[in-house]
Amino acid sequence: MLLEQAFHALPEILCGSRYPGQDYEAGVVTALTMAVLQELNGRNVPNPLSCIQGERLYDDNGFASISGALRYLRADLVLDTGPLKVANKRLGEQYGWRHQNWLEAKFFRVRNKPTNKAAPTASLLADLLRLATLVPERPGRASLSGRYLLHIYDQPPANYISSRRNKNRNGKGGSRAWVKPVTAPGAQEILINDLDKEPDTIRSIIGSMGKLSLKLSVTNIVLEPRSASSAASGAVYWCILTRIDRVECADGAQRFTIGANRAVAEDNAGDYDSIRAQVARGLGEVPEAEQEKPEDPAITPDHDPGASEEQDDAPPTAVE
Repeated sequence: MLLEQAFHALPEILCGSRYPGQDYEAGVVTALTMAVLQELNGRNVPNPLSCIQGERLYDDNGFASISGALRYLRADLVLDTGPLKVANKRLGEQYGWRHQNWLEAKFFRVRNKPTNKAAPTASLLADLLRLATLVPERPGRASLSGRYLLHIYDQPPANYISSRRNKNRNGKGGSRAWVKPVTAPGAQEILINDLDKEPDTIRSIIGSMGKLSLKLSVTNIVLEPRSASSAASGAVYWCILTRIDRVECADGAQRFTIGANRAVAEDNAGDYDSIRAQVARGLGEVPEAEQEKPEDPAITPDHDPGASEEQDDAPPTAVE
């Protein structure tokens, strides 16, 4: 819940006096990181910088692309809340507390009204796909990972994200059921399907996902201005933090689930790893930096022989 607390500082950081203006996604991630650092300092967490890792690899060894070349896909931010030592079953199952919190961010900002919604719609969808499928898990063990999507807009989100799919050579038109729930406040249910019917402008970013479908239970925290008019007082922002609480993912006969109670299950052995590899392989455009192996990849706790394992990753049991 530390990310939720830090998130509430963003309107002040983005609009307050004596703060530099932010024009890029990296600036927003940095702003959130500094807000997280303040929260950690306020709790007297020893060596708080060790809890924060930017540009964390989803897999240290990379994923194979359609061409066969490796791609090193990364999350914008990972926050380790284990050192706070406050986690228990009630926090985890009822309030979404997790030890390792993976975050992707999107910052939609233009001076004038957007003329093309395809790119922002696809990029937001691609981050949902990444968070739902690429975060490392071990079926049969309790998940330690939280999944967050930070999306910020300088206009109402509907100006950027299209809820309608036009008829195209890949399929008939229809609605994108996931768009409205991902921007509405509170608990929401999201359905992502018919990805093979998306137009080429969308598929160039999300890639070839075949029959992949997702059902997500999410909790959205929405901070929005009282008025959409910003001409007189400067830019204002719609800030949304989406926490994914439950994942049900299927691709043909393959299927896995990650429950709100942290249980990770698959219908058949290998389904989770197979779907994860297929999504990573099928993703469309990725930044150039994700096409090259880092020269000195950070050692994660799972791979550090000197790290102690204090987090409970046993299979979840019934609530007491």
